[in-house]
Amino acid sequence: MYVSKLYIRPQLMEKLVNECPGIVGIKEMTMDLRIFSEMARLVGDKVSLCAGCGEPQYSIVGPIPQFKYRDFITVWANFIPEQCYELYQAAEKGDLEGVKRVMDKYINPLNDLTRREAERHSPGAMVGMVGTTFVSGGMGAGYVLTAIFKEAMNLMGFNAGVPRLPMLPITERGRKELAELLPKLGVSLK
Repeated sequence: MYVSKLYIRPQLMEKLVNECPGIVGIKEMTMDLRIFSEMARLVGDKVSLCAGCGEPQYSIVGPIPQFKYRDFITVWANFIPEQCYELYQAAEKGDLEGVKRVMDKYINPLNDLTRREAERHSPGAMVGMVGTTFVSGGMGAGYVLTAIFKEAMNLMGFNAGVPRLPMLPITERGRKELAELLPKLGVSLK
């Protein structure tokens, strides 16, 4: 939702799923557990539900069977795939300690860097998830995520370049922090 700024509420999604047999899955971008629960209740037995905000979202709903979210969207898997799969496996088993361990060791440091970098691009702005969209007084965390992902790929020796405007590249300070963090996550740099 943070790109389109549009949101289909669970009740409308239920109607669409019932009337359009071509809908086979939903990428849910909200962090509101009430909406997650309602979406799962109304359509979770009819279509595949995917946690669209990545690991933080999936770490909450993945281990809880009634939510029926069996996968997640992530950019981190491009450079720490084993760790993302480890999170998935722990959540599927209902292993909350395993989920917490993976989040604390691998994902939260990346999310913390994303937050710091967003603050550097928009000092004093509120940055983070609110309702069903990323918000910021300037360049939001969702856009900074692209800059961090691209820079991680560059540091690994792939030519990912820089984000397209209106997104900005990672700051020099952010690049240095990322270069220090990636080896701690098991990523080899070139």
